[in-house]
Amino acid sequence: MATETTRDGKDSDRKDSIVTDYVSCPTHVRSANLGTLTALVDLRTGQVGALLGWAHHVWSTLAQTGDSTIAATAIDGASADQVIELVRQLHADGLLDDSPEPQPWMVPEVPVTMPSWGTHEVPAGILRPGCAAVGTRVLAGVALGSVLITRHVGRRSRSFSRIVALLTAATRWPHQRTETASVEHALHCVRNVASVLPFRVACLEETASAMLVLALSGRRAGWCHGIAADPIRLHAWITLDGHPVAESASTSRYAPLLHIP
Repeated sequence: MATETTRDGKDSDRKDSIVTDYVSCPTHVRSANLGTLTALVDLRTGQVGALLGWAHHVWSTLAQTGDSTIAATAIDGASADQVIELVRQLHADGLLDDSPEPQPWMVPEVPVTMPSWGTHEVPAGILRPGCAAVGTRVLAGVALGSVLITRHVGRRSRSFSRIVALLTAATRWPHQRTETASVEHALHCVRNVASVLPFRVACLEETASAMLVLALSGRRAGWCHGIAADPIRLHAWITLDGHPVAESASTSRYAPLLHIP
């Protein structure tokens, strides 16, 4: 049976001992406190998971302390063995890393909103565009094509991380700050091109493409990816000075998990 060394230097049975390792949150993982649960987003794949009940409190304790021994003994409603097994599973899933010392991390709270009980939809985007000039549509088409190729060429499980890498690279060279009108125009052109495609282009592809249009024009803006509750959903949007551009008021429901740059 496997053993591990505790902090006092003694070997102990891995199955029966309390987890003694310090932990940290990997750079590819983002989490958000939705009140009754913790949402976990893997930036490599874009997949979302949720921790409910006592597991939600375990993650909060780990985030505050970076110490799994505290979590194993401080959670009501769960035994130390249950907490140990959860921490091991989070390690196995790549959602936690070992650390030589405690490394607490931030867990943003999603804005509190009135529950809809799933009875209505909340828009989170700009209106369907009208016409755009041929030149700008060509540029938007190149940008959208680049994003779609980036997403679909390669391992499907890594498509989200490839788009993030593309955006990270694209925001490095432009130095001229853009204006609200330019962002709205870029989104308008991308949506105009996307409207003629035989498949749905969601906010991720639209905003990433608009960011490329701006970058190819030498203009710089910010990009955010966030999460909201009721129900749990993801959204991407463009920002200027930290404020959403060409977005409905409902975007305020989202807690940003990733900022580029």
